[in-house]
Amino acid sequence: LNFVVQSHKETIVEFMRSELLADDTEQFIEKIMEDYLRYRDNFEIYIQTMISQVLDPSFFLEITREKDEYFLGSVRIIDSIMDNCKRKLLSITPWTRSIIVSIETYPKCHVFTEWGQNNLTQKNCGGCHQPGISVRFLLFGNPYHANTMQPVPVDTRLACEKDILLCRICAARADIFHKIAHEKYNLYIHCSSRVGEQQQEYPGKSSTEILNDLLAEHNWVDELFRNMRNSWAEVESLERQKRFREVSQ
Repeated sequence: LNFVVQSHKETIVEFMRSELLADDTEQFIEKIMEDYLRYRDNFEIYIQTMISQVLDPSFFLEITREKDEYFLGSVRIIDSIMDNCKRKLLSITPWTRSIIVSIETYPKCHVFTEWGQNNLTQKNCGGCHQPGISVRFLLFGNPYHANTMQPVPVDTRLACEKDILLCRICAARADIFHKIAHEKYNLYIHCSSRVGEQQQEYPGKSSTEILNDLLAEHNWVDELFRNMRNSWAEVESLERQKRFREVSQ
């Protein structure tokens, strides 16, 4: 793992793919990303839903009540892809239920690599329970509703771990799992930022105009979709590499 500190608030985890994946990883990932292009129209409606939810916090409840399949159909399709990616990643990752719930609950994380290194090697990974700790994976942020994106109280019935010691491989997988688990929320936050920019720059612009103008930014929508497809393809690649290792043993 390479850990690059972007600011005092954010740490970005970059993956040394050569350590985790097959030699043709780049080509495989590009192929999978190309396969996912068939969901481009669904993704645009997904983004339209997120922007509309930002502009009107009751939007999702309204389309659910009205059974509006134009929006709900595409939301289900994209959500199901992300759920499938999570299942695939968990199928190759022997984590406890409490760690999975924790990662799915808290939308933000910090990764610390220089924390008590002398003691880390004496502990077992909180994920796979193997010796050789590399990082401290710290979860935080407010839990939120999976559809409305509005804050919700922490479910005290759930056993959550917000401070987890992980080995190199589990840390890499935890980062990908966390990214996919909160992709919908992060898209919402990103759309909220873009809507705020529009409202500040053009105070008289209507909600419909803001929505249409943002959707007309095809390069922006394509970039968001490419980033999402890349995350999905990373999971496919990790699963593939696991199969390669099992065959070679």
